[in-house]
Amino acid sequence: MAGPDSCLLAAPPALAGCVRAFYWHDLRPLGPELTLAQRTTHVPPGPYNGIVWLVEGQATLVDCGGRAVQQALPPVFVAGAHRHPYRSLAIAPYCSFGLAFQPAALALLSGLPMGERLDTISDARSLLPADWQPWLAEVATAPDHGARIAACERFLAPRWAALVAAQPAWRTLATQAWQRATRGPLIAALNWSQRHFQRRAQTLIGMPPGEVERLLRVERALLDLRDGRAAAAEAAALNGYADQPHFSREVKAAYRSSPGALMQRLAEDGSEDDWLLKL
Repeated sequence: MAGPDSCLLAAPPALAGCVRAFYWHDLRPLGPELTLAQRTTHVPPGPYNGIVWLVEGQATLVDCGGRAVQQALPPVFVAGAHRHPYRSLAIAPYCSFGLAFQPAALALLSGLPMGERLDTISDARSLLPADWQPWLAEVATAPDHGARIAACERFLAPRWAALVAAQPAWRTLATQAWQRATRGPLIAALNWSQRHFQRRAQTLIGMPPGEVERLLRVERALLDLRDGRAAAAEAAALNGYADQPHFSREVKAAYRSSPGALMQRLAEDGSEDDWLLKL
């Protein structure tokens, strides 16, 4: 039997400071009978907002915000930044398409206080502004993923270009992973105080800047480890951790496992619930 069709693609350079990645996950090649692992999607904590279209099929949210829930996922939904992992179950084989926004980008583009959506899943059609609704419909009815990505680029690129022209420091902050060294110039460029920047980050994301940086750093270190660029101790050193135990504690806090156990789980054929971490 064929495996699921899953893919993650980087955004084009014009959107690099706006979109972290496009992705899709299609369970239909697996046939009508799915195992529990195949039905499950586990999304780790992160500072990203996402918009996801269930192009076909249905799924139920079962864990969110650190608690068990039973919530049918809307056909198009917005995921806030998450301090806790969230988990969904496919009711039947589905096809989904989504994009992850760089931290703060969705709030800046939409004008919505996305910090209020921390650890939540919301219906995009009732949350996003009226001028976004035709785009949501266009992506939902596009014939394939290539057409969906093209629709996203047509809609987002001019809006992001206009925002960056007015406030270029936000692009720098996103492309430099919110590191402390880049936060100072941003604050100066915007003529803000440190306290105002902290409040602004809470409004836009729901997390303080240091927490955003911490989650992005552990992600980078895990990718170095997963992709064979470094062993655990080297990944820790390359990404600024005090030592390997410091790195391990951060991974356990965010990903439920030690770095070694997580890598072993990703290498197992049956660990489909962590498909996002395999891309």
